[in-house]
Amino acid sequence: MPRRHTPPKVSRYRPSSGVATCESKRRFPTEKQAEQAAEVQMLTDMQLELKVYHCLHCHKWHLTNRTQAKNAGYM
Repeated sequence: MPRRHTPPKVSRYRPSSGVATCESKRRFPTEKQAEQAAEVQMLTDMQLELKVYHCLHCHKWHLTNRTQAKNAGYM
């Protein structure tokens, strides 16, 4: 019985659309406003731990629940 030729699986290249990854995230104009929003959310869920970070794409502030080490790529 002949072998079937199966082409190798290749991941498709998807070029960047030019849209920053922060488009769907909440943006805060100041660090203080971001910290206040984080505090409100952490009061509603006591197990949630949020940090704020400055975004290099939109130059605003976002919230994250990632640790600082994992967050290094965002800052």
